Amino acid sequence: MPKKQDLIHLDMLSVDDDMDGHQDDKKSILPGAIPPLTPDKNFKKVPSKSKKSLKYLASDEDDDDSVSTVSKSSRKTRSSATSSKRSSTTKKSKVSTTSDSTKKSKAQSSKSTKTATSSKASSSGSKRSSKSSKSSKSSKSTKSKSTRKSSPITESSVQDDDEDYFEDESEYDEDMIDFTPDHLKLLYMISKYGCCATEEGEKESWIRSMPLTVLIHQGILHEVFDYDYSPSTMLVNRKVIWLNISQEGKDDLDDLREGGVLNALKLSSEDLQPITAYQVSEKGFTLLDAVTDDMRDDVHGFIYEKNELLHPDWDDEGGEDGEGVWFLTTKSGHRVDSRITETEDVSYVSSPYLPKFLRKRGRNFISNKHRVAEAAAGKSGIADELSEAIVLSDVRLIVCEWMPFGANQIVSLCDRLGAYDRCKGGMFTANADKDPTGTDLETDIGLTVVQILDFEPTKYINFEAEINYPEDEGIVQVEVFGMHLSVEGNTMYGMTVDAINERQMDSLSVDLLSRVVVDVTQDSSRIMESLLSGHQRQILDLVFMGYPEKREKYNVFTCNDCEPHCKAAEYLDKEDKECELKQVLGQITKVADLSDKDFILMGRNGLLLCGPESKNLERLLLPYISLLSRSMFIRSFFKRTFLLSDLLKTIRHMIGQHATDPTFVEKIRDQLSVASQEIILMTESLNYLSDSITYIKLPEYPKNPTHIELYKTLDYEELRSSIEVRIEDLKKNVDGSLHELENLSVMAEVINVKCLQEVFQQVEVNTKFLVEASAADERASASLEVMQVVLAASMAFDLVDRFTGMNMNIDLDQPWHVFIVDKLIANFMVWFAVNIVWMCIMCYGLLRLMKWLGAKSAGYITANINVNRKANIKALKEYLSTKDCIVADTVSEGEQGTKPEVKKWLWEEDSDEEKWQGPAPTIEIVWDESSQFILKLSFSVDAKLAKWKDEMVLHNLIIEDLTDNEIFDI
Repeated sequence: MPKKQDLIHLDMLSVDDDMDGHQDDKKSILPGAIPPLTPDKNFKKVPSKSKKSLKYLASDEDDDDSVSTVSKSSRKTRSSATSSKRSSTTKKSKVSTTSDSTKKSKAQSSKSTKTATSSKASSSGSKRSSKSSKSSKSSKSTKSKSTRKSSPITESSVQDDDEDYFEDESEYDEDMIDFTPDHLKLLYMISKYGCCATEEGEKESWIRSMPLTVLIHQGILHEVFDYDYSPSTMLVNRKVIWLNISQEGKDDLDDLREGGVLNALKLSSEDLQPITAYQVSEKGFTLLDAVTDDMRDDVHGFIYEKNELLHPDWDDEGGEDGEGVWFLTTKSGHRVDSRITETEDVSYVSSPYLPKFLRKRGRNFISNKHRVAEAAAGKSGIADELSEAIVLSDVRLIVCEWMPFGANQIVSLCDRLGAYDRCKGGMFTANADKDPTGTDLETDIGLTVVQILDFEPTKYINFEAEINYPEDEGIVQVEVFGMHLSVEGNTMYGMTVDAINERQMDSLSVDLLSRVVVDVTQDSSRIMESLLSGHQRQILDLVFMGYPEKREKYNVFTCNDCEPHCKAAEYLDKEDKECELKQVLGQITKVADLSDKDFILMGRNGLLLCGPESKNLERLLLPYISLLSRSMFIRSFFKRTFLLSDLLKTIRHMIGQHATDPTFVEKIRDQLSVASQEIILMTESLNYLSDSITYIKLPEYPKNPTHIELYKTLDYEELRSSIEVRIEDLKKNVDGSLHELENLSVMAEVINVKCLQEVFQQVEVNTKFLVEASAADERASASLEVMQVVLAASMAFDLVDRFTGMNMNIDLDQPWHVFIVDKLIANFMVWFAVNIVWMCIMCYGLLRLMKWLGAKSAGYITANINVNRKANIKALKEYLSTKDCIVADTVSEGEQGTKPEVKKWLWEEDSDEEKWQGPAPTIEIVWDESSQFILKLSFSVDAKLAKWKDEMVLHNLIIEDLTDNEIFDI
């Protein structure tokens, strides 16, 4: 039943010319002007052109409509009763505000003109469509869309009593912006993280776009925002991550910016990646007063945890695969995990497809239409209820990319796929065979079945690939696509989508297709990794910053019809249709109508060609998408040059600061080597790109009118010319980096020479010290020998004195005492001669003793042998645990796992003459913990008693002992 309306005009932003220049604060106007009019769910702001004002169109259950005006200067309310019925009812309430670009027009003086103005406003009262309220989930996990049109303002809704009101107003704005409850909740959520400064000295606060995306997704899961989302790759902290992005949420952000209630800040990261940040503007504070308590409670339900505001944060090493994960955390440390990185799978059935002009011979493609029931029986991983704005029929999907290919790579690929065999193709895996001479071989489940269709060894190869990778429980995917690889580098994966879940090929929604595209993108990258050579994988790993499996590809959709079928420009409605198309096409850049039934929509990441002639038009698309795939590769390549420049800047900084950190010299050498390898690969990639452009043959001018329109729309020459210019520009960038590398290499060489000079000077000083020390040792040795003789003589004299007792002051009354005194001492020089002879005997005996001890210590052999052999370090540690350690040492040269961690262990073996063929040796072993290599083996042993004549015999015995303990048995 039609509802009656109240039209309430709030002239809160206008300023009367009669005022003395005083203007109230905006924040105090709305609450003070309309205290009894708290906006509820059903209201709409209708802008006026002549005055900056906000108008609310609110639904009321009463039978009377009224027009009320609240002026800012007088704040008087004027109302008149009206009674008219609306022609239609609204399913969702909206709030509208004037665009910043509203034009002023002259006020009309006559009543008829005023009535016409009112009618014009009613015709443009709402241009935006809205979604219907969510229904219960079906097996499709989809819901239908309803247009979000508000009831128009008819002539009967404005009575003659309001003539004075329209005399002061101009025409309504035809391009007014409609704000839905989603807009208001989004604006309110942003206000909690970013607001403009309201006082002098206050800092501006902003929220970056990436955390805002996480919050929007969180709101969708909590059913606060009525948005859809689809997976898309994003660069997060130099990592390429799949994120569930809401195009409708981004569209509402743009609406808020167009309405002037949201400010946007553009800035760049340290690696020159673009970043956008948002904050609520001063005008946005006024609109926040329209947010109801229910809306605020809904938003608080997912941005607050235990009365603390949640802030999105990124964990670079989180997640099951360690690739990183988003989570929300409070200041007290409470954490809530986000599911924005969890991509959703759907069950689907596909058949291989490639355009006929790419085939020259061979059988036709297989068809899986008879297996569509499998998709209907499978499950869907989509957590949200999808709203469908566009449905396609008879969809053919071609995913395109460019890769560095050459004639030799194509020949090698044909060999690996068995194109020359009698039974061509077979099962294929990306795993490398580490034991090609072994008998048994085990592989994981999920092999790819390859069937060769046709090929020319140095030009191209076409084949079918059936993907059997494991999926989540309940997900059924019959994934078979045709693959085309050419010497120009054109790589295409084509399929006909037969069914997605229970949806047949005649009614496939874009929302569901976006999930299929993600799956095809991931699986095609996995299979291509096994088909490419190691050198090609190096190039892709470099260009796509270590994440080649998540590289972007260009998506081409061709279909026979779509619903709704309208003019191409009508799909750019800035609402549901455009948002849904952005999920698979990216930002739409160009649209064109080719005929009454055929049109093309071209986006940054894909295009949609719809109409009965779409299949025949594919021949014209091939050169264009070949150029676009190169353009996408160049886009990623250009981003990679920023990282190269950043690396060179880091090297220059380390060269300038090398004296402050002794580890910089080694790091400089390592980084120069990395930069040199990157520049070599980049130069080679650009050469491949430049050569591949010459292979592209542009189509001739067609005769069919539809084909002519497409030919003109694609504009091959302009695209080709722009790509050639971009390649030349990249060559200049890489050449500049090469010159910078050469300069840095010279600077590093100067540092090396300087370090070498310092080493030589230190060696010279040390050598001088050693020479002086050696001379001092010789002098000390001579002095020591003399002192030994002197001490021996002194000891001899002391022994004589002690033996005879002559110096003990006692009576010498013993016979032998008397004999010594009478016969030796009494006679001249006899006692002296006896002492001297005794001294010589003692000195001679001492010198012979020292020489014997020196000879006994000689004969020891010490051998140092470089092993450099892979070892079982775990078994080595178990072996060493049985030995008595004498000395253990560890030397780490950097972070664990990145630099060598050298360990030493010294022990003495137990005596076993039979095992060691002589005395037991003392052994020292040195190994690298990070590389699992035994580096050196040293031993020392007394060779005088050994049975062997060559120390290598003992070395072999030690190696044999280590081998018996399974240290080298790996």
